[in-house]
Amino acid sequence: MKMGRLVAIRKIGFRLTRLQRNMATAEAVIQEKKFKEVEIEVPWGKIAGKHWGPPDVEPIVALHGWQDNAGSFDNLIKYLPNNLSILAVDAPGHGYSSWLPKGTMYTPLMYIQVIQRVKQHYKMDKIGLIAHSMGAMWCFSYAVFAPQDIKFVIALDYFKFPELPPEKFLSYFFEDWNRFFRLDQLTNPPPRHSEAEAISRYIKATNNSLDEEMCRILFERGTTKHPDGTVSFNRDPYVQCVFDPGLNNEQMVAMAKRLTCPYYVIKGESSRYKEKKELYFEVLKVLETTSSDFMFRTVPGTHHFHMKNTSHLADLINPFIQQHI
Repeated sequence: MKMGRLVAIRKIGFRLTRLQRNMATAEAVIQEKKFKEVEIEVPWGKIAGKHWGPPDVEPIVALHGWQDNAGSFDNLIKYLPNNLSILAVDAPGHGYSSWLPKGTMYTPLMYIQVIQRVKQHYKMDKIGLIAHSMGAMWCFSYAVFAPQDIKFVIALDYFKFPELPPEKFLSYFFEDWNRFFRLDQLTNPPPRHSEAEAISRYIKATNNSLDEEMCRILFERGTTKHPDGTVSFNRDPYVQCVFDPGLNNEQMVAMAKRLTCPYYVIKGESSRYKEKKELYFEVLKVLETTSSDFMFRTVPGTHHFHMKNTSHLADLINPFIQQHI
């Protein structure tokens, strides 16, 4: 064997050893990553959240999906660099955030204003957003309202409100309308379930998108454990009333034409589209032309893929974040 080749092999061996040490260190960091509970005062109470990273750096804001909570991002945060400042918030009526006053509807505009209030609290000129499902729909709308205020958006699975056929929209709307007023009559405390039953109900409600491990993560902020071992869900029952805005795709296309910020959409391969697939991609094609840096890809997994395939997802989004932060 030639000397040069032997030296090269030794160098490779040294690099591999150093890489293995670094990987071990990274694993230790992942296990030890700490967060701080945050409360932001708002007119109806507080927005609660979990903050990771340096406190003196403007945070990237992470928004969860419908009936989840800030714990939705726990696994992903473990694999993102420690120098990133990230704030995952509980939407109103979810997790540790305040419920709205009784009789107030949880509409899309109600949720969208949370982004503005967090931005104002931290005195940010521009805000970076990572969001899942309904949280990503809020980001799309906010980016339409204030395109100049956005650093970037990373949308996980869904990115816009789906178009509903008129008959389905009306059916959903009146169902939510009637449920809303039925809830006014509730006087009993939230029902209690065994932990196993609560997990089973949660998994079923998400069409098996969640698994037991994911449920337990969301339960940390999403349930109260009682002395008898049972649990009850913390979220406001009124969040069940979605009140979809009823926008059609022509309107969504017009909205997308206002977006200029970097936009990264990642879709779970085993997750449905909730509308005709071509409508989803019709708006994506507009984003491709208007966004200053547009990316789209699919990844293995269900609707909650961001809670399962987290190291792979972190590898995908970290270069995008570093480029636009």
